[in-house]
Amino acid sequence: MKILILFPFQEKYWAKNQLTEAGKFNCVKFQIDIRKKKSGTHTKFYEWRTPKIGLVKLEAYIDSKGFIGSIMSILGYDEMKFELKKIG
Repeated sequence: MKILILFPFQEKYWAKNQLTEAGKFNCVKFQIDIRKKKSGTHTKFYEWRTPKIGLVKLEAYIDSKGFIGSIMSILGYDEMKFELKKIG
């Protein structure tokens, strides 16, 4: 299993004015790629984080094969999204 984590040291990883229901945030965007050579699956996570609050937004795209992958797809668990709605 190969895990690639891209750290936000380049300008393109700063997501300025990321808009959520809780407001606008200057965030650091993390991209996490997980590739499994044996099964050929590729899962991606995108996280937007800001200081003193933490996770503001998350998107996950899960690539599963076989029976479990089919069930996850039918149930809608192959793609998940989270967004901060309220603070306090």
